[in-house]
Amino acid sequence: MNRNKYLSRNKKSAVFIASIFATLTFSKMAVAGPASDVLTKCLIASTTADDKSAVVRWVFGTLALHPDAAPLSTVTDAQRADFNAKTARLFERLVTENCKAQTQAAVRAEGITAIQTSFRSFGEIATRELLSNPKVSQGLSNTASNLDPMKLLDIMN
Repeated sequence: MNRNKYLSRNKKSAVFIASIFATLTFSKMAVAGPASDVLTKCLIASTTADDKSAVVRWVFGTLALHPDAAPLSTVTDAQRADFNAKTARLFERLVTENCKAQTQAAVRAEGITAIQTSFRSFGEIATRELLSNPKVSQGLSNTASNLDPMKLLDIMN
């Protein structure tokens, strides 16, 4: 195969896989199969606290692009580019180094959606860790304190 065709094909594959990764928390997913479960466990075991922080920054920087959130954020284009690059390197490292065998097995057994399913599960776990931060938990509690318990009890009758 000539070099240009090879690079073009690999670039298309990389874009496809990156698009799967980008939807890890934003799309409906199929139920994970056994191979996806093994891949998910590998992804979790292979990430550090710094990796999880990078994912949090990437998600925040991306969500801050929404017109309703943009005025509330001071994330710069340069910071967002850095978040994107670090998250891309993390994704590459996980699927091509740390969890290469598990990724290959999951794709063979369950198709390319196995990667999406596993990263979705990984994202859910990272989100739980984010929400367990004491300051974040307090912020959520502050919202709950504004609920009217009588209105909520009324729906039980």
